[in-house]
Amino acid sequence: MANSAEKQQGMSLATKVKLIASLVFIVVALIVIFQNTESVTTYVLWAEFSMPRALLLLLMLGVGFGAGALVTGAAYRRRRK
Repeated sequence: MANSAEKQQGMSLATKVKLIASLVFIVVALIVIFQNTESVTTYVLWAEFSMPRALLLLLMLGVGFGAGALVTGAAYRRRRK
């Protein structure tokens, strides 16, 4: 019964908290990125890249989200079996 009442009212409190936390994280990440626009040189193994620090931060943010999604997906699949 509680589930049907929650569905009729919209999002649950936990979902709202997660949404707000995600939005706050994204806003803070964007502020940090846009305040770091100077160019930096990055070395990866034998390669050397010169790019704005904002782009490097954005790439690393994407790598972090991707890694988190992979780990979460693997854990979810493992629990279902």
